[in-house]
Amino acid sequence: MKKGIAITAAVLIVCAASLLILPSNNRRTAKRDIQAIEKFRTAHSRLPATMSEAGISDADQQSVYYQIHGANHYIVWYGTTLGNSDVYDSETHTWSEQG
Repeated sequence: MKKGIAITAAVLIVCAASLLILPSNNRRTAKRDIQAIEKFRTAHSRLPATMSEAGISDADQQSVYYQIHGANHYIVWYGTTLGNSDVYDSETHTWSEQG
C-alpha cells in the first residue's frame, strides 16, 4: 500500500514539474524561432511566409506559432494554460500574456 502511494506521489510530482518546465521550453523555442525569422528578414528584406521558409523544421512547429500582421510586423506565440498564450510582438519587441 505504501509503495503504491509513493509511486502515485512520484508520478504527480513529475507531472507537476513538467507543467512548470514546459512554458520555459516553449519560450526558448520561440526565441530561437524569432532569431530565425529575423535572420531571414535581414537576408531577404521581407518576412518569411511560413516558419518553414525561415528554416524552422516542421517538427519544431508543434508548439510555437507564427502569424504575419503586415509587411514588417508579425507575432509569435505559444500556449501556456487553457485559453492563455505568451505572445511576442515584433513591433514592440515585447512579450505579453493574452487570453
